[in-house]
Amino acid sequence: MHRRSPLWFILLLGCGDNATGGGASAEAPEPISVTSRPLDGVDRVLAELEPLTADFGPWLDRAFARRLEREPEWASSLGLPDRFPQATAWLDDISPAFTADTDRLEDGIRAQLDTFDDLSGRDAVMAEVLATWLDQRARLRPFREQSFLVTHIITGAQIQLARTFSDLHPLGTVENAEMYLQRLRQVASKMTQIRVEVLRRADAGYILPRRLLESAIGVSRFYATEETASSTFYLSFAEGTRTLERQGLLTGEKREEMLRTARSIIDAQVKPAYVALVNRLENLRSRAPAEVGVGRGVNGLAYYAEALQRHTTTASTADQIHQLGIDLLVTLHGEMRAKFAALGFDTRRSFSSLYGAIAEPSGLYTGADIVGQYERLLRAAEARLPEAFEKLPEAPWTVIGGPTGGFYIPASLDGARPGAFYAQNTGTVPGFGMPTLAYHEVVPGHHLQIALAQEIGLPLFASVVRFTAASEGWALYAERLATELGWYARDAYGDLGRLQFEAFRAARLVVDTGIHAKGWTFERATTYFAEATGFSRAASEGQIARYAAWPGQAAAYMVGMQAILRMRARAEAQLGDDFDLKKFHTELLDDGAIPLSVLEKEIERWLAR
Repeated sequence: MHRRSPLWFILLLGCGDNATGGGASAEAPEPISVTSRPLDGVDRVLAELEPLTADFGPWLDRAFARRLEREPEWASSLGLPDRFPQATAWLDDISPAFTADTDRLEDGIRAQLDTFDDLSGRDAVMAEVLATWLDQRARLRPFREQSFLVTHIITGAQIQLARTFSDLHPLGTVENAEMYLQRLRQVASKMTQIRVEVLRRADAGYILPRRLLESAIGVSRFYATEETASSTFYLSFAEGTRTLERQGLLTGEKREEMLRTARSIIDAQVKPAYVALVNRLENLRSRAPAEVGVGRGVNGLAYYAEALQRHTTTASTADQIHQLGIDLLVTLHGEMRAKFAALGFDTRRSFSSLYGAIAEPSGLYTGADIVGQYERLLRAAEARLPEAFEKLPEAPWTVIGGPTGGFYIPASLDGARPGAFYAQNTGTVPGFGMPTLAYHEVVPGHHLQIALAQEIGLPLFASVVRFTAASEGWALYAERLATELGWYARDAYGDLGRLQFEAFRAARLVVDTGIHAKGWTFERATTYFAEATGFSRAASEGQIARYAAWPGQAAAYMVGMQAILRMRARAEAQLGDDFDLKKFHTELLDDGAIPLSVLEKEIERWLAR
């Protein structure tokens, strides 16, 4: 099913029903509070888990399931209706009381985890991964107020809420459709929690920087003012119920009744909730800091250090990551200029000028041709995967065109939703960057890694929890692997696009640490980024705004890839002629996207065997 993503779904490089908002409409049902969800208490859950501690595998499965059920939006997106039958009916509760109970549950699970000893094989790996996940969450609790709850990118709570309705809520049954309406009735309650939490954090001194706040206001106003019949909260429901009607599972009369109800809830409850959020954010304008960078705030540097550790799963400091980016850019810029020189270009020109010069020769794509070109690139890549992989996923992928793009949403575990690469199909896209983005997001990048983790018999925990450095590091490694496999042999422009993407990720190391740890201004970071990558000023500003709103996340890509390259170099040196690239990739992927600290030990154990 084609799902419509929000206009500002993500800052990268993020067909409707015939019904209108007018005409007869049902009276909007009373809203439902997200705090009304029936759920077992923490003490009862921990008591139920305790007897299972004699057998690690079943305990892990049960413990994570009980933790996951506290986030129904996440649970329902996985596509496990039999495992989490109530998840589709509810939205997440982010109230302080519920959050404190969740913390207590995690602490209890962590304590029970410590009772397991003498584990071996995959059990030992999964225990270490779970410990890392729980410990990271515990260490970030003191900084919870400092993280930005409402932003203009995918991390924004108001955007994640909309995404649940536009992309993730299943609509394969009539019951799913009824649960969609029940969830719509909870939006006002969830948005009230968001507004209260935004104000609480503001009163504690933590407010989104003014530039980012303006963007967050724009995103929120978009949801508040959408035409109801073409809105983020309606289109997927209209399309899903149309499919149910065609399948004979829903009568036309019943469908129209449900559509009227949805429009009434959106008009009476959802849109006003977003208006209220806009008003709350606008009232914070005068209090918002002028400059970006969490390091400027109280305990900001300590928070940033934890954010870096969480995303990179390494002990690397901001200074080390900053210097790594500078050093990598020296090498990458030399490669870029050498390749431009080989094509006859004057390499004294700026990268912006050089990449602008190859846009048209590399091919310009618009509209449906953009999706078609991505599909061609990916079909060709998929046919060549056996050159480097022993195991390939069975889950299909699809390319979805829309107003935003450059991101991937994993397939649901029940097979109802394929892995989806969202490609921006507005404007004109130069061909030189398309192969690298396709390889990163689908194969051999995100789709291959994530779908395999879902299919190879891992515990639920390992198949759905992904650590940023391993996930994004793998996808970046996949871009470079394409060169090694000869996929750019006859595409010099595409190879330059790959190098620009790699420079893009190296520059992230410099500007992310520059903003949050070294006091760089937004303007200084933007200028550095544009000069280092060849991106336009506008595109560079968009990237810097993303890094400012999501501290440390952007550093994980290159740190992760560098770690994978070091592991591979060690394996090649130790095994010599016995090194098998396919087997190495199997070892990298067989436990999911786990922390680099754990992955490195697993590779060492593999080499020792």
